[in-house]
Amino acid sequence: MVLARTGRGVLSARGLRWRRRAVLAGTAAAVLAWVRYAPELGRLFGPGLSFSAFPDLPPFRALDQGGAGAPPSVLFAGLDATAQDSGWQSRLAEVRADPCAFLFGDAAGAEGGGPGLPVALFSDYNCPDCRQFEATLAAYIAAHPGTIRVIRHELPLLGPASVVAGRAVLAAGLQGGYAAMNQRLLRAPPVADPRAMAAMAGAIGLDPGRLLRDMSGPQVQRRLDRDRALAALFGFFATPGAVAGRTSFLGAIPAATFGVLVSDELALPPVNCRAA
Repeated sequence: MVLARTGRGVLSARGLRWRRRAVLAGTAAAVLAWVRYAPELGRLFGPGLSFSAFPDLPPFRALDQGGAGAPPSVLFAGLDATAQDSGWQSRLAEVRADPCAFLFGDAAGAEGGGPGLPVALFSDYNCPDCRQFEATLAAYIAAHPGTIRVIRHELPLLGPASVVAGRAVLAAGLQGGYAAMNQRLLRAPPVADPRAMAAMAGAIGLDPGRLLRDMSGPQVQRRLDRDRALAALFGFFATPGAVAGRTSFLGAIPAATFGVLVSDELALPPVNCRAA
């Protein structure tokens, strides 16, 4: 029998195992409690959130982030230089006319279930901060079922691998496989090889040949143009960017800040773009 000496005497191997399990269980409970009660703790002990209005885009506002929440005309100044084409520019007037419909109206890519507060997420599969923030959102959904729903938008800014992955997940969506392809892409870094995307599609039960055709087809291109136009509208020059209800922000904000923001949004009337 293995024995270990402590300040109060001697523990058996079985006692050590139970103590380790108790510590692990306590740690897990503490993590779950933090996710569950972070919004309340942030409200009690942290500074309140502040916002800046979008003058030309009511009722939306930007979360003040020490300069990161500047107006779109400032933030988006250099994004068009990175674009592969300018097709998205022709859709700016369309998305500005009813941004809610384009931000929140697409069921493809929605997670969390139920009505909930809509959270439009602009993401890039080649972006580490995006993966971090998606984990924050997943933890929030697990701790607060039905409180938010996440609608993903593809904003592949970080090179050819980002573009290939963004096209692949949208093409998978045309076969009803958006969620499955999204999970596959989140587990591995993207590669700039459409054949790898086709193999991934086959592994999740999709038609690889159709996926390759759709990746370069007009439906996927139109969706990419729409998402880039929305990004321009809200000044997202990098990823992740998000619009939670009426509030936009850039970057992987902390879980506690996100929780307080959701609470603030839920205390307000639902956002209504056309009525603004």
